[in-house]
Amino acid sequence: MSYGLVILQNSLNTLIMINLLKSPLIRYLYWLSKVLLLKLKGKSLTLDYLASFSNCSFGENVYIGSNSVVSNCSMGSFTYMSHSCFVYNTKIGKYSSIGPDVKIVLGTHPINKYVSTHPLFYSSVHPPIRIHFLKESKFEEVLNVTIGNDVFIGANCIILDGIYVGDGAVIAAGAVVTKNVKPYEIVGGIPAKHIKYRFSTDIINFLLEFKWWDKDIEWIKGNMVLMQNIEELYRKYGSTS
Repeated sequence: MSYGLVILQNSLNTLIMINLLKSPLIRYLYWLSKVLLLKLKGKSLTLDYLASFSNCSFGENVYIGSNSVVSNCSMGSFTYMSHSCFVYNTKIGKYSSIGPDVKIVLGTHPINKYVSTHPLFYSSVHPPIRIHFLKESKFEEVLNVTIGNDVFIGANCIILDGIYVGDGAVIAAGAVVTKNVKPYEIVGGIPAKHIKYRFSTDIINFLLEFKWWDKDIEWIKGNMVLMQNIEELYRKYGSTS
């Protein structure tokens, strides 16, 4: 067999393997194997249908919705993520709620110094086309995102690289977050802008110091009524926090 035919055969084999890995049956079996492995290890992580993760750490009772992809992330206890999300290089705190179709850390392109925004001029590994001009990357394409505790992110939100979202913040559905979000701030729109704060400054300062999300489960259960009324919680614990 000639050298050219060998290359062609290897290319065909590669394409066949890629298509097999994309097939619904292979994806299902891969997902099922991860679910079974989690059960064998006694983990409380719940992976809904075809959800996947890689290089991640999880707290207790975390849920990842169907068809969501999570990579290089950590998720705190009782945090859940709805279906069809893509989350990369992100640290998420406890008790956070992430709606469907949320995208976090999609990578960035240089828009100021470089003549072109095309990856060929700054990346040695990322370009989707099979050619490289550089031996080493010249631009940091992916920046980590940090999301605090008790954060609510609505459906179809996009959070860009390098963003910090403070504890207790709310991001309205459909928002594109291009700047940091302060604790207990509500933002929305494209790009996301300040709408209001959830509570008064005194209550926000109390909550940030009190850190109820770090309390044990028995405390949470014993104070469930107070957790449903911020004024009552503040009245009981605000003076002693």
